[in-house]
Amino acid sequence: MPPVEASAKPVIAPVQNGEHTVRSLSGQATRCYKQGLLRDENQQGRVKLTIVVGPSGDVESATTHVEGVDELMGHCILEAVMKLQFDPDPNRGQATINTSFNFVKQ
Repeated sequence: MPPVEASAKPVIAPVQNGEHTVRSLSGQATRCYKQGLLRDENQQGRVKLTIVVGPSGDVESATTHVEGVDELMGHCILEAVMKLQFDPDPNRGQATINTSFNFVKQ
């Protein structure tokens, strides 16, 4: 299998540790991509994420939009996103983070 790269778009998040937490998904995103390449060795593209974080730091909801990769890859990443824990901030209310992961064979 060729080397792969899963890179996160920089995040300007309204959550104190948002960028670090989103970047922590890179390993799981790479695993999802490698699984996707077993289904279709030519896929490359992007998974866009919208993550809604509650005041407790829990992910309240998340959605994906895939471009150039299969829906199963988006679902794989979504499962990991739903397990994320951000820093709590009872004064913040809900916060929305928009980011994406780009996937390319190297």
